[in-house]
Amino acid sequence: MPNSNKRSQAFTLIEILVVVAIIGILTSLLLPALSNARAKSRQAVCISQLKQLNLALFNYLDDNDSTFPHTYKNGNSDIVTWDDLISGYDGRDALTATEMKLSVNSNMDNALYVCPEDTIERNNASWPKKSYSPVAYKIGDNKQVGTSASNYNNLVPRKINEISSPSQTILLSEFFSAIHRMGANYGTLNGISHIKLYYAPNPSTPIAHKDKYNYLMIDGSAQAMTPTNTLIGQAPSTTDARNTMWDAGR
Repeated sequence: MPNSNKRSQAFTLIEILVVVAIIGILTSLLLPALSNARAKSRQAVCISQLKQLNLALFNYLDDNDSTFPHTYKNGNSDIVTWDDLISGYDGRDALTATEMKLSVNSNMDNALYVCPEDTIERNNASWPKKSYSPVAYKIGDNKQVGTSASNYNNLVPRKINEISSPSQTILLSEFFSAIHRMGANYGTLNGISHIKLYYAPNPSTPIAHKDKYNYLMIDGSAQAMTPTNTLIGQAPSTTDARNTMWDAGR
């Protein structure tokens, strides 16, 4: 005699389709949440890296007359960059002066400097990425203000005791760009260039973390903000960064 219990336990085609539909609906609801969670996780990694770089920078300050490291040219072609100068403080072995001059061509271990959200391909596949940039301070133009410097003669570094609002002054910003790499002078920012990138009709660099960037402040705190938030109530300007978080002398 056939087993009627086994027949009664079988799923019908309609039941299977209903289960598949329910799974599909649940998946469609969960995927955005999982995607957001992964994005938040990557953002948290970037904030953690900025805080670690802050420790390296402050250890450098202790040994260098409280002056922030800055990118500069030694002669016509030898470039020494801020990331070279804090080697030995950031978990890497300290670079010699000769190695610093050659580091632009060296694919050194730079995991601390690469935000997981930085997916921009560099112009040369061998270039070691760098996702963070210091803020430039330009002598002779009080509209561009910051803490560090680039390789131009009229850009210099600040001393830590020159900064009156450390909790609201930006030291490092995220900067994802095809030219931004370890050991190269590209990437030093100021408020003006940052705002130009943000408000450009077709920005050449992406706006990280869903319209927000991670910023490291002088006091070691790090937070995600829109570039507009860094203006501290000032009207957006592509020519004037005074009285904003980019202004280390306010």
